[in-house]
Amino acid sequence: MKGIVLFDNEGRRFRNSYGGENFLVYVFRALDYEGRLIDSSDEGVPKWVDNKDMKTINPREADEKLWELVCGRRKFFALFKYNGEVLDENRCDVTYWH
Repeated sequence: MKGIVLFDNEGRRFRNSYGGENFLVYVFRALDYEGRLIDSSDEGVPKWVDNKDMKTINPREADEKLWELVCGRRKFFALFKYNGEVLDENRCDVTYWH
């Protein structure tokens, strides 16, 4: 496991509503794989993306910050907070461990 992210959604604005439940994302990093992706899930259609192409897939702010953490050398716990629809960098936090 590479890290854990807590999305604190108090004050966050989604397309049609405010708030929403907080959720944890467990982040794993694989250096090799084999097999076939599933065709679809409740969250969308899974897709392999080469590392060099990550910035071209139109990521959200939190995705860009998360990608930096995944590419880093240390394990992490991150707290992502929003102000409306925007990631609030002043209220976000990252703690690292070995």
